[in-house]
Amino acid sequence: MRKTYALVDKDQHADRLSDRIKHDIRKYFNRQRNKTLPKGSDHWLFDCKIGPDEALAQGIHPKEINAKINEFRVQELPSFFIEILTRAAKRPPKPEHHPDQVLEQTLTEHQSD
Repeated sequence: MRKTYALVDKDQHADRLSDRIKHDIRKYFNRQRNKTLPKGSDHWLFDCKIGPDEALAQGIHPKEINAKINEFRVQELPSFFIEILTRAAKRPPKPEHHPDQVLEQTLTEHQSD
């Protein structure tokens, strides 16, 4: 998704407009998450960029999008650019820790102090 959203509309209150934009972005995330994953992948990753325009857009974490939109409203920008690219990924396996090993490591660390 590559889109420029207007933050100013003479027919709509600024709060409702930003709520509509945030809802539209959440809808896009949900739509992408519901797509079938390719074989060998177990989740979707989102590469996000946001800024006053396309040239000034910076990469951010998806959870920071709402805060950035609020920041743009405070700065009274007329519009902003957002780009969300979706890609399939595979999580690395978690390292196995046995409770006995963790206890032994903790005990040896305290004994050396």
